[in-house]
Amino acid sequence: MFRHVFWPLLLWFSLSLFASGWAQRVQLFLSWNLKPYWEFAEGFEKTHLFETYVVVVEVEPSIVEGTVALVPVGHRALKFLLKKRTSLPMWGALILHPSLVNTENLLGGLYLRLPPRVFLPVLREELDKLPLFKKRHINLGIPYSDPHNLQFIEEVALWAPIWDFQIITLPLNDWQSFQKNLSQTEVVYFIPDPFLESEEVLSRLLKMVVLEGKLVVGYNRFFLEKGAFLAFLIDYKRAGKKAAQALKNCLEKKLCGWIHAPFKLKRNKKALQYFLNLHHRKEKETSKKGEPLVSSFSHTLR
Repeated sequence: MFRHVFWPLLLWFSLSLFASGWAQRVQLFLSWNLKPYWEFAEGFEKTHLFETYVVVVEVEPSIVEGTVALVPVGHRALKFLLKKRTSLPMWGALILHPSLVNTENLLGGLYLRLPPRVFLPVLREELDKLPLFKKRHINLGIPYSDPHNLQFIEEVALWAPIWDFQIITLPLNDWQSFQKNLSQTEVVYFIPDPFLESEEVLSRLLKMVVLEGKLVVGYNRFFLEKGAFLAFLIDYKRAGKKAAQALKNCLEKKLCGWIHAPFKLKRNKKALQYFLNLHHRKEKETSKKGEPLVSSFSHTLR
């Protein structure tokens, strides 16, 4: 959903060399020539912990001589490097979640999916700012279609009671169940899912959920544009800095493992006000609570 391209198309030479001293050479392989990947590379380079070379995998780049470690940035780059069967150590970055890749080939990495212990208390704090939700039980719906995402939702459900959430699954490939379960939710937390890769489908889904009077929480700016009141945005430059330091610790101190990406919260005051106004109107029109607001949406998703 990122549409902006960071130029130049390829950076075959070092982003930066130390002004003095010697640094280990690390090569970053970017999955796509898109802004978030270049922001990650910029953050990685600015730590000055390595002599950093950056390439994009779409032109079948080679491994630079003298490289001590490879950093595939994204799933596409990881697949590209695995095909090369290199003996060089690899450290993954911007991987959705370790459970989705063969971690035997990686020393560790930085993943995008926020752990329940990280996002649930932050979400609780944000909702407690609203009198409607403050210090009470909240039904939190999570849409999914991928089986791996269902496993993640089950993990979220184990942590949820600590912050007084009840998790409700919203199966995207079962429209009848989706509608039924949605009626029981108050807040909908979206996670990356193959079903949502189409902007058109996601846009229609968000419109329907918002019109049903649900608070939406997303994971990028597109959600904010389409009516989400809150989004957990990955800070890609900070992610690059965090990854460089983690890789340094891994190579030098053998402290390897997986870490989650840093994020920043972005709020949408207009979306929140729309929700509060709609909730107020619905309180006055209780007889209409069961009526679907978008009847034709199920046909669009099929």
